[in-house]
Parts: sequence; structure tokens; C-alpha cells
Amino acid sequence: MAEGAYRHCFETAARAAGRALSEDELYNLFSRAQGRIRRLVREGMSPRDAAMQAGKDLADEARLAHINEKRAAAFNIAAARGLDNAVRAGHEVQDIRATLTGVEGNARGLAYSVDAAMKGASAEILGRIEADLKKAGVLEAATRGDHAFDQDVATELYRIEDPASAPDTRNPAAQKVARIFRRYQEEARLRQNKVGAWIGKVKNYIARQSHDIYKISAATADEWTSFIKPLLDPDTFADVTGNVDEWLRGVYENLATGVHDTRNGLGVADGFRGPGNMAKRVSQERILHFRDATSWMAYQDRFGQANLMHTVLADIARGVENAELMNRFGTNPEVMCRNWIDRAIARAKERGDHRTVKALRTDWNERIFDTITGMANHPSNTTLAKISQMTRMANQVQMLGGTLMSSLPDVGVMMGMLRHNGIGIMESFSRLVRGLLPEGKESQHVAELLGVGHDALMGDIASRFQAEDGHMGKLSDAVARFHRLTGLQYWTDAIKRGAALMLSNNLARMVDRDFSGLPGHMQVALRRYGIEDAEWQAIRKSSLVAADGRSYVLPAHMGDLSDEAVAHIDARPEWVKEELQRKLRTYINDQIREGMSEGAAGTQAMATWGTQRGTAAGEIARTIMQFKAYTLNFMARSMKRELMRMGPGNVTGDMRGFLQGVRQGADVPGLAWLIATTTTLGYFAMTLKELAKGREPRTADNPADYTKLVMAAAAQGGGAGIFGDFLFGDANRMGGGMLSTAAGPTMGNLNDAANMFKSIRDGYLNRGFAGGNQEAASEALRFAMNDVPWAMVTPRAAVLNTFYAKAAMQYLVYYRLQDMMNLGYLQRYQDRVQRENNQSFWLSPSWSPYQAMGAN
Repeated sequence: MAEGAYRHCFETAARAAGRALSEDELYNLFSRAQGRIRRLVREGMSPRDAAMQAGKDLADEARLAHINEKRAAAFNIAAARGLDNAVRAGHEVQDIRATLTGVEGNARGLAYSVDAAMKGASAEILGRIEADLKKAGVLEAATRGDHAFDQDVATELYRIEDPASAPDTRNPAAQKVARIFRRYQEEARLRQNKVGAWIGKVKNYIARQSHDIYKISAATADEWTSFIKPLLDPDTFADVTGNVDEWLRGVYENLATGVHDTRNGLGVADGFRGPGNMAKRVSQERILHFRDATSWMAYQDRFGQANLMHTVLADIARGVENAELMNRFGTNPEVMCRNWIDRAIARAKERGDHRTVKALRTDWNERIFDTITGMANHPSNTTLAKISQMTRMANQVQMLGGTLMSSLPDVGVMMGMLRHNGIGIMESFSRLVRGLLPEGKESQHVAELLGVGHDALMGDIASRFQAEDGHMGKLSDAVARFHRLTGLQYWTDAIKRGAALMLSNNLARMVDRDFSGLPGHMQVALRRYGIEDAEWQAIRKSSLVAADGRSYVLPAHMGDLSDEAVAHIDARPEWVKEELQRKLRTYINDQIREGMSEGAAGTQAMATWGTQRGTAAGEIARTIMQFKAYTLNFMARSMKRELMRMGPGNVTGDMRGFLQGVRQGADVPGLAWLIATTTTLGYFAMTLKELAKGREPRTADNPADYTKLVMAAAAQGGGAGIFGDFLFGDANRMGGGMLSTAAGPTMGNLNDAANMFKSIRDGYLNRGFAGGNQEAASEALRFAMNDVPWAMVTPRAAVLNTFYAKAAMQYLVYYRLQDMMNLGYLQRYQDRVQRENNQSFWLSPSWSPYQAMGAN
């Protein structure tokens, strides 16, 4: 290639960029120009014409990048100003934490965190997707995970903008699903571009390709390269200089180490810089272009994370969450956050506030931010992370079979949240209970538009019981299927829908009042999300939705307000409307999460001790803290709300500030009500569990037994938390013993396995071969009944870990076999329960259904 042709290309791009190009930018430009010129020459152009065309194309990109750089710089200045304005002098610790993850107190914006806004945005758009799929009559088809149907949807997505690029599937349902998916993919893309990103439309786009770090790291670089290379479109290698296989091995290294799978700086963040830096920051999967939809699906099956539905929804959810993150922290969130905290430290230094400086210099805010961006969930060692996560998933299946009964106290916790939003106790109780029954289609549609009741779409039903670990493809799908069988999915969705409808309906009932006329608790709740008199005046003018005889305020309707309706807030009407929508959806979604004791980024960081996944410390923390997240969330959100909501909050971020906040903001009636309701419902949950085991409910014959019973009920309800589990209960709220309460269920399982081995060993030593065989069989049977996660063995066996199947198996198989192998076992078991818990059985273990049926 002539030197003059390259020079022409470089000069054209430099003029478009409006500045001299750096050495790195020139090298990158040279590499890209070479690839494009080669491709154009292959297509029939002369070398000089190809160079001129490549120069023109690169110049156009450079011109757009230059415009975007200026736009992003202006946006970042505004974002920095907004962050600084959110921090009050003397309140830096509180306000920075509030911006990140939310804190208690009654000041404006203390709950309007970027974490809550991100979760609210993804919940809202997923709810709308579910509503549209349901309206089109294709929700069941989209969610059943049929591979052939997924292939058709992928093909329709591939050809949606270019029908000639692939054959028509002639599948009307797949075409409807594809059109709905594409509409929301575009919305996510445009939302990100609106706040500073630069993401162009990709030809033949299906979804952001998922990459299972565990599957990829299990293969060698050569195996991965040889598999993917024939699946890729030749355009993938247009800008590649040198050996293509070596380039692909570099891509493999990034994918195998998880470098591609971070929210900040990759994926959506690839367009924040000019062309010289874009290639370095682009997510690797965005430069892998597949030949067709079949090739895309082949890679998805072999090295992807999940089915098509989950992949597309995760793509969309990640996009809108990124938009919220950039809206608050600019186009380089990590750097913006670090500089923001540094500026706060400098201001505290200037006024001699060494206490605040010391508090801000800890790295806890950075750990919370890493939780928000997903960096904390990036595995340092993939093998260790995979083994540990699979163990925790097995624990879910093994121990959460009866969680539906354990979840009864959710009603009391949700009622406490609704009380703080001006909804009466009796009304909230009756409507929550009625919400467990099938609802009208109109109410369901409103709930979907509010972004609640769709947890099953993403398979995260049990996420509130532990710090989230991410999706593991078919294993995660098996666990989700298990939670459907237990009834937990239906319960969770129904409680959330009922509460969200009440919040939205309550707003509609109050629109005839001024902000000062709202119930005091409701004023505080709204103020915490940045909604006060000015915002309320605008909300009152929005249109209401009628459904099933009630009216509702929907966040989406804020965009329909007239400019005059919001002129008193700011001179930028469109910005005001977007902020009102964002605040309302964050308010409703975050309040529902609080009522369900679901974690914010701060409590998630606490639940993992601020450690990195895939490290020894990180996996130990996650293993020990499994199932403790619920209690942690309950204490940090519901209990702390009653202790501090009516005061200014924890200003200094230490124990002294906490105690000061309690003195100024404790809601004693609310605290008493919360503990009383959760304890009462905890007792009912205990009773249901005992009845499912064939036992009579626990009773108390003396003051000591009564105290123990009340504290066990409080622990079951969440009121006494893990401390009640440890001090007063013989089992925690998930069904584990004292060891699993203190050290986590994995340690409890290991202890059970060790006890089984010891019992078998002692049986052979003390009773000889015949007796030892009998002891071994007895212990193996007990271990299989209590400790084997059957859903992880095969999805078809998932039902065996549910509470109802376990009860049936006990009376049909387990008790019968144990008594045959270990004579007198059942009587000794009944005596032990009577002695330790003061309980008898309403259905004795010695009762045999076979004898009842007249069998021998």
C-alpha cells in the first residue's frame, strides 16, 4: 500500500478530529485503516480509492467522536456539580452514603440513591416488557425456554431491520416477541446515549452476547478459538492486523478472566471517548460479529450464560441501569465517584473536621460503589468462585423448601412499610391478604407498569435471602424452577403487587391535598426521594389510571404533564418530567424492596464483608453469610426505619451518630408494632412448619419455656434476627441448626457429612460387619433425606426438596425404612422431640399409611 494513501487517510481523520492525533491514536488508526482498506480492496476497489474511502469513513467517525467528547465533557461537568450540590457541609458522610445506597433520616433525598434509581429503572422496564408480552399473547412462549422457539426469535431479531439477511421463520409468535424485544433494546440504547454514551445501531443485532466465564475458562484458548472462528462474520476481522488466531486468543483471555463483564468502562461505556481510545474500552463481545442467528445461538449454547429470554432481558436491564448510573456519575462513573469523595475530603480538611476526613478516607464507599457497578461480583479466581456458588445454590435447594411458610412475616414487615406511607394497618393487612388471591387483569397490568411482580422473569426470587451471586445458566434455571414448586415465586410476586398497588392508589387518593396536608409519615417517605411541595404540585396534575374500581398514579404519566404544570420547578420542562418519573418509580420500587427486606448496595456489601468474589476471603464471607442477608436487610432497613426515620439520621456515620439519630428519630409505636406483628406471624410460621412435620404446635408450660417460645417466634419473624436464632432457637428461620446459623449452611452440611462418617465408622467398630452395614444404611438414608439437593442432581427431582414432598416421603418411605434398619428409632425420635421441645405428634411417625390401607 502506498505511503501517500495512508497519509491521506491520517490527515483526513486528523482534520475531522480537530486536533493532532497522539501516537496511540495514530497506531490505532493505522490498524483500523489497514483492515478497512484490505476489505475494500477485496470488494474490488483500487488501493488508492480504498484508502480514500477508509479515510472518509474514519473521518466521519472521528468527527462524531469529537462532537461526543465535547458533549460528554459538558455532561460530566454538570454531573460533578450535581454531586457536589448533594453534599452538605458537615453532613458529608451521610450525604455521600445516601447518594450511593440510601440512609435513614427525614431529610430530602436520603433514599434517592443511584442504587435505588438503577433498580427502579430496570424493574420498571422489565414490568413493561412483561405487560407487552402478555398483551400480545406470547409471554408463555417467550419464557418456557424452548430451544427451537428461541432460535426463531433470534433469527427474527437478526433480520428485523434487514429482512433479506435471513429467511423468514414464518413463526408469528417469534416475530411478535422479536419486535417487543427490539423496541425495548432501542429504548435502553437511547437512554444511554441521552446521558453521554455513544452507542450506534449494530447490524443484525440479536442481543449483547452473554459469555459464561466458567464455561470459557474450562476450555483452552485453542478450543475456544477453533469453536468460535468459523461462526464469526469476516467483518469481525476487518480491523485486525497480524495473526487472527492470536487476536482471538487475546479476546479469550479477556473473556476467561471476566474483564468484559463489568458495568463501568466496558459494554455501554465503549463510546465515551474518541476513536483512539474506543477500541481499548470496547467490550470484547461487541466486536464479535456472528455470521447469522444460528451461529449466534450455537455460541450461546456452548459458551453463553442462559437462554435467549434471560440474555435479552439482562441486556436491556443492564442498559437502563447504566443510564441511571451515568445520569448521576457521568460517563466515567468510577473516576467521578473517586474525585467526588476526594473533593468532600478536601472541604472537610479546610474547616478542620478531622472526624469527617477520617470517616471518608475508609474504603467502604468504594466497596459499595463496586457492588453497584458489579465489580465486586467479578471473580478473581473462576474455579473457586464456581465451586462456591454451586455449593450455595445447592444449599438453596436443600434448605429453602419450606421458605413459603417462613415468609409469613413478610406481611408484617410490609405493613410496617405501608404505615410509613400513610396507609392504615387494617387496610394494608386486608388488601395484602386479598392480593394473594387471583387479581383482575386491569390490576395486574397496573402492577406490571409499576415494575413489580415479575421477579420470576430474571430468576431472582430468592435473592433477598442472600447476597446476589449472578446467573449460572441451567443451574440457575433449575433453582428458579424449584422456587416455583415451593410457591415462593407466587407469594413474592403477589405480596409485591398488592403493596405496589396500594402505594400507587394511595397517591391517587391524596391528590386533592396539599403536601402539608398529607399524613406526617407519608410526607417523610416522599421527602426522602426528593418529592416535596413543588414536586407534589406537579404530580397532582397528572392523569390517573382507573382499574378495578380504583385510581392509580403511574410514574410513566409524568412525561405527559404540560410544560406549565412543571414550570414552577425548573425552566427545563423535559428534564423536570424525567426527574419526576425517575423519583416516583424509585420511590415505589424501593419501598417495595424495603417491605420485602431486599438489600440495597450497602447491605449487600455488608453481607459479603466488602470482599471480592473468587478470593478466599470473599468466598468464605459469602459462604458464612448465606441466608443471613434477610436478617441483615431487615435490621438495616425496617428496624432502622423505626429507630431513625423521624429524625435527621445518622449524620456522622459512627455509633455516636447512630445513638443520636435514635434519640431524635425513634418511632416507638412503629417499633413496637413491627416487633409484635413479625413475632406473631413468626409463631404462625413455626406452627405451620411443625404441622408439616407431623408435630403438634409448640406450647409453654412455665415462664422459662414461654420466654424461649417468644424469642424463637421473634427469630422466625425476623424481629430478633440471627441473635435470636443463635441464642434461643434450635433451628434458624431457614431450617438449619445452630452451626449453620453461626458458620453458614455449608459448614452445617459438612458437619452432617462428618457425623455420618463418624456414625458409620463407630457402627462397624462397635456392632461388627452386619451391624455396621445397618448403621451405614441408616445414616446414608438420613443424609439423603436431609442434605441432598435433588434439584441440582436432576431438574425432574426438584419437587423432592419441597416441604410437601419431604413430608410425604417421610411417612411413605423414610420412617418406614429407618424403623426397619434401626429398630426402636421412631420411638426414640418421638421421645427426643418431647424432651427437647415439649412437643408431641399429631401424626405419629410410627403411623404407617400402608397399614392404614390394609397392606402388610
